[in-house]
Amino acid sequence: RVDFDAKLAIEKVWDAGVGGKDRALRLALAPFVADARVYAAGGGGNVYAFDATTGRTLWRTQTELPLSGGPAAGDRLVVAGTSDGQLIALDAANGAKKWQVRLTGEVLSAPAVAPNAVVVRTVDGHVRALAPATGAELWSDDETVPRLSLRGNAPPVIAGDTVLCGFDNGKVAAYALGNGDVLWETAVSPARGRTELESLN
Repeated sequence: RVDFDAKLAIEKVWDAGVGGKDRALRLALAPFVADARVYAAGGGGNVYAFDATTGRTLWRTQTELPLSGGPAAGDRLVVAGTSDGQLIALDAANGAKKWQVRLTGEVLSAPAVAPNAVVVRTVDGHVRALAPATGAELWSDDETVPRLSLRGNAPPVIAGDTVLCGFDNGKVAAYALGNGDVLWETAVSPARGRTELESLN
């Protein structure tokens, strides 16, 4: 314990539970704030929308899925990924299920949502853009995943009409959001060393 002089008075305004705390897993579940709402998900399958000011529950949806990445929100959607390789999209207004699609691998990062695409990254090195209305695949790409890597992925980031995505092999790639064309890619951290452990990125 460290004693220090507080520079700012902190007061808890509200708190809420989303379930799933009985299992100690490294899941990429974190609250997402948009339009004066807080969206949150638990590993047990619950997705919540809270009023950001009061903490009042606006809606709750039990997806019955092993949620592991997200949620993210935008364009009237709330999306979250699962540890068994699925992505589910809910209506941001009331939590009703809009669509659910099967991916090729576990989702361990929050998806990114834009008006014309939902972009998701899976542990097998794939990045996919899906149609917000239906979940149909718009484009996809993949990078080779090293045999040894840490559990977890960096989330894709949408900046204007560009998607930025980091990969386990130390590369960062930029894609055109509309069609998935690779605009550029670069090795941020080249692999070095004789063993897989030494060359871990």
